[in-house]
Amino acid sequence: MDWQITTVCPLLSVINKDATIFSGFIVANKEQFQIRIQLRSPGILEGAQIDCEWRLKELLAEDVGIIEQRLKQCESLSVFLTELKTLIENRLRNQRCSLERSILLPEFYSSLIEEIKSLGWHRLSFIDSSFKELHLVAKDIRQRNHILKIQLHMQHPERAPECCAEFPIPFDFNWNSKRKLADLFAEFEQTISRYQNFWDVLDDTDAATCILDPDAPSRSIRRRRIALGKACSLQIEIDPFHPRAVPDICFMGADSVVCPLKEKLNQNLARWDMSESVVKNLQTVLEIEFPNLKNSKKEDFTVECSICYSYHLEGELPDQTCEDKRCAQVFHRSCLYEWLRSLSTSRQSFNLLFGECPLCNSPITVRIVS
Repeated sequence: MDWQITTVCPLLSVINKDATIFSGFIVANKEQFQIRIQLRSPGILEGAQIDCEWRLKELLAEDVGIIEQRLKQCESLSVFLTELKTLIENRLRNQRCSLERSILLPEFYSSLIEEIKSLGWHRLSFIDSSFKELHLVAKDIRQRNHILKIQLHMQHPERAPECCAEFPIPFDFNWNSKRKLADLFAEFEQTISRYQNFWDVLDDTDAATCILDPDAPSRSIRRRRIALGKACSLQIEIDPFHPRAVPDICFMGADSVVCPLKEKLNQNLARWDMSESVVKNLQTVLEIEFPNLKNSKKEDFTVECSICYSYHLEGELPDQTCEDKRCAQVFHRSCLYEWLRSLSTSRQSFNLLFGECPLCNSPITVRIVS
């Protein structure tokens, strides 16, 4: 029997003759918590079963792993109980500090309301019940709405708020203890004006083409994957500061379709006119007309992978195509890689894997997925 137990936890009593069951209370920071400990055998802590009241369970919910580890490593129950008391005391202290931090002073609310009044209540689109999160709305010259999501700190305005907006580059703003929400909103509007041309180009691209990815294009996403045909697409990434310049371009599809387009791009790139839209320039240099949602449906181009039978696979779209025109099936790069890797007949050369099409057995190649 470990007699030190009564010193550490005087309200904890041994229940049976074998001294394997202990029941009672553990006291930490003047609070009592009911607890019951059952050992597998006398003096052996590993695998012990601990039952306690719901308050203590909730308090130590994140420490289950630590408690199990200490049961294995502590030399006696009294040592374990000493460490458990310390753990409970630390948790209670942290809990009390969190509670104190969450209680806002009346000055916080009155000051914030004055700031919103100065800014204008019509700018406010949302505020939560704690007054810590608020959304401000602004319109650009095209009457597009832009939302600034603000998370205020307890020490506002001494500490800078956390801000989030749908910009192609994270919203960077200046802050000090003398600045107000009106100052922050003014910077937000200035940043909006900086991206007017960028959003004009995105809107024109979204309206004039069939966008395969992303599904719901937002104003923060610079890339667009544009449908060119059944198993062929073009991905562009637009520079937010030079939106009408030649974007980064990546063709996706069978080489028999993609290679001629690449040649036309190289031959006609000098014809790119910065005064025209990106879509019109692309059609000019590629000498094609893009499908759009007026004369076709998105479903006409969203061809499922012939291996996993899905279109979206963890953010990946089918972009590998069988070169045999009689087959022309499409695959996710990762699906095709796993398929070819499982075949003994496949061979590797540098970062390429050579094998046979899963459907028609024609030669097919895929870059190795890292």
